[in-house]
Amino acid sequence: MTPFTENIWDQTPAGEPKGKTQEIYALLDPVVQAVLTDESADIDALLTQADQDAQALLDQ
Repeated sequence: MTPFTENIWDQTPAGEPKGKTQEIYALLDPVVQAVLTDESADIDALLTQADQDAQALLDQ
């Protein structure tokens, strides 16, 4: 915890998305579930897809 507690205040905050916030968070639920339950989950692919889906929501 020391690296976290010593450096947390040096981080630049990133705000939440201005729109579609809950929908974007919902896109991450299956990613987290897959990472926790599937040893062979392709984390990079899951995050890439979630990023593309979130961007599509924001572009609406």
